[in-house]
Amino acid sequence: MEKAASVFMRADLKRNDAQCLLNWLRDREVTRFLSDDFRSEQALERLMGSVPSYLWQLHLNRDGPFYMIDSGKGPVGFARLLEQKNGVYEIVIVLGEKHIWGKGYGTAALKKILNLAFLCHRAEEIVANIFINNVRSVKIFEKADFRIARQSEAVVRYCLTSKDFLPPVRHSAAVS
Repeated sequence: MEKAASVFMRADLKRNDAQCLLNWLRDREVTRFLSDDFRSEQALERLMGSVPSYLWQLHLNRDGPFYMIDSGKGPVGFARLLEQKNGVYEIVIVLGEKHIWGKGYGTAALKKILNLAFLCHRAEEIVANIFINNVRSVKIFEKADFRIARQSEAVVRYCLTSKDFLPPVRHSAAVS
């Protein structure tokens, strides 16, 4: 029996991570559902060629936190939290290693990034814009209790608030 997927999020970016990112961005099957500007491999190539590697993470974090998704055996994808306005972040998750697709890594990565978003970055709301035909993403976001905020012919906007994600705080009665 195959064990459940396990991942952790890394904020640091190593040279081999940058090469993985570049390879994933060059793969049209990996990037076909990306709608943000991060799919530009030219921008990453310019960054790698003109900026010292110890500053790459600063560049990748300029619009919000950026994380490498690591399986423990190396990078398998990345996640971004793009700040939209105070407390509202758009989430982007990309699994670049196609051999892990459909094996629970997306679900595991979403759980980890939601914990970081709500507990570390104090997000009030997380939104995700997902193409309707991106069945795997639709499934993991619905499983994580995201609700449909609006829908067009091609894209569904999902949202999850901190109130819906975090358990309610219980106040105990004062002992006298």
